[in-house]
Amino acid sequence: NQEKTHEVKLTDPAATAGTALAVKRNHLYRIIITKATKLNFDIKVADWEEEEPYVAADIKLNLDPDEQEELNKKLLVYDLFTEYPVKEFDLDNKKVKSFFTSLPTSDGEWPSSSFYLHSELKDKGILSNDAYVTDEDNNMYRMPTAGELQLLVPMFRRLTDLTMPTLPDGSSQTISPNWNYPEDYNYDKYPVTPFPEKVYLKNNSDLSVLKADITTESENGFIGETILRQGRVKDILYITPVNQSKFVEEPSTNTTINYIRPIYALRFAGTKQYSAYKWESLPTNGDRTRRYLSIKIKALKEDSNITIDDIVDNHSFWADGYIEVIIPTQGAYVKDAKYNPGWGYMLSSSYGPEGSKYSHMIFLTTYDTNVNSVSTAYKYPIRLVKIKNNAAEGSDVE
Repeated sequence: NQEKTHEVKLTDPAATAGTALAVKRNHLYRIIITKATKLNFDIKVADWEEEEPYVAADIKLNLDPDEQEELNKKLLVYDLFTEYPVKEFDLDNKKVKSFFTSLPTSDGEWPSSSFYLHSELKDKGILSNDAYVTDEDNNMYRMPTAGELQLLVPMFRRLTDLTMPTLPDGSSQTISPNWNYPEDYNYDKYPVTPFPEKVYLKNNSDLSVLKADITTESENGFIGETILRQGRVKDILYITPVNQSKFVEEPSTNTTINYIRPIYALRFAGTKQYSAYKWESLPTNGDRTRRYLSIKIKALKEDSNITIDDIVDNHSFWADGYIEVIIPTQGAYVKDAKYNPGWGYMLSSSYGPEGSKYSHMIFLTTYDTNVNSVSTAYKYPIRLVKIKNNAAEGSDVE
């Protein structure tokens, strides 16, 4: 019950450290107080000429927790994926023998037996549209499609059938999260206005992506407006050459600088899948050189007036009420050799546009992530989609 006064100095993030923010007339400034301290507070803004203050439209950024949860449950991505990848698989009997139960913290915790070829899964009948596998409790799962992975991460630009948006500098770039840009990067990587994003949810019988006609909400997929923004740089690490992809604390010969910043998005506006996204490379158990990707998703009301600026680096908005999917870095295998241990993968059942030599998957590097078309010659970890808790409900496959 004490009254305290705390002065916040408004500085310009785009200028030299400590430069005061040049507050201008007739500009709206939004000050966001995070939930970190859980304090009650009042803010008073007085006009320097004592005129009536400008009143902004009321923007309710955070919903009631129960309301947010109900909204999240309506998303296709809600509780769609297993929490962790498969640790041991009995392919012959289409049985998951065990899942990982925590986030692995070292390469040694990823046995080579938990990596599989796309062709192995196909030959065992695990990739067809009606295929499913079970675990020891008869819970039922299947492989995700490319479109379901896209619910987590945007598709790499060369795989889309949309006209790529133009950046402020006139170039046409990727539309997926890339955080490796320095603090003083002189223009934003992403378009200043929303661009269309298509999601095709199903496969053809030959495992190619079913690109049927879609609208804002249809059985085979949907199309909505998306906009991305970079957050501020939070960490700077160094990485060894690409074939190792390891973060290290200090620079040495052949290491390169890697900037770590969160990336934010409002995706699928105009559809029932309208959501706010935050992608962030985070240290595993406090180890800055062992990373994982955190994907946080919050459903938005279809008529929400939230803007991308409202969610960027807004700790209050991202404090709770989100769905989180974690993708660890586990590498892949070429025969018996570990490949790129600092990268992460999430395999789909869908072939790439090049045919059976490539498969769509979430491709997580030390500097970006996207749904890409990657060679099927490598063995990848398996993450499954939940179909039915058969043991609990005793019903057939949905």
